[in-house]
Amino acid sequence: TRGGGGGGADITILYSHANAEDLGNIYPWCKFLSKTLRVNVFAYDYTGYGLASSEEPTEEDCYADIDAAYRYIRQVLGVPARNIVLYGRSLGSGPSCYLAARTADESGESTKEKSQDSNAGSGSDKKETEPVGGIILHAPFASVYRVVVETGCTLPGDKFPNIDFAQFIRSPLMLIHGTEDKIVPHEHSEQLLAAVNPNHRALPLFIEGMGHNNVHPLIRPLFVDRIGQFLREKVRGKIAGNDSSGKGVGWSTDVADLVARGCVASPIAMPHPLGHPPRMITAADQ
Repeated sequence: TRGGGGGGADITILYSHANAEDLGNIYPWCKFLSKTLRVNVFAYDYTGYGLASSEEPTEEDCYADIDAAYRYIRQVLGVPARNIVLYGRSLGSGPSCYLAARTADESGESTKEKSQDSNAGSGSDKKETEPVGGIILHAPFASVYRVVVETGCTLPGDKFPNIDFAQFIRSPLMLIHGTEDKIVPHEHSEQLLAAVNPNHRALPLFIEGMGHNNVHPLIRPLFVDRIGQFLREKVRGKIAGNDSSGKGVGWSTDVADLVARGCVASPIAMPHPLGHPPRMITAADQ
């Protein structure tokens, strides 16, 4: 259908990458997701990354960048909000949570302070109030300060307060995290899950023995199978008008069992970071 942005796919994933990545080295992964899940993938670089690396990255620029990408998908490609799924990995969970909250919160209070700079000069005062079709957070953090300091509140100067945005999210949310993540402990995903309205919690994927960067290359079959299940049950059901939004509970999978069943794939080959302009990978490209 045209609803997904072309290529015969009904879903467009807006992909926000991790910190030590750019469009050059995530391209093979995005292409794999597009081919395997039969979705379109729109990826972009943050200001300060890739070809825009001459500038210093900031939190506000990250919000402005995803705002610009989302406007392009909605206004130029003509993709309905319900056909868009936000995917944020690690650092990318910040702009993804921000956008999910901003598009869903009718009052605008959830992201009012954070978004005023990113929306400046956008050429449109129209408020987005239709929630996106879904959001996938892979190894997300509750906030930047909470990665290094245990605190029950958002401290002054904290960055990417995902935990504060979470309460405003009105889209199905899937969390993916390795239980042995030493960079962003998986407890951050548990905190985010608890902060989200129960009606919007999808079945999370917490994987025993996995770390921060080895989940998607090492257990790729399970990884894409669970994402496919999420898209099928939580997103495509709504697109078709058949909402199967049953509540899920956490579960984990032992990596040794995956090895025994032959489910472990070889790591994906990543080229040297090149830095490419934003691009759309459609299902028709495969």
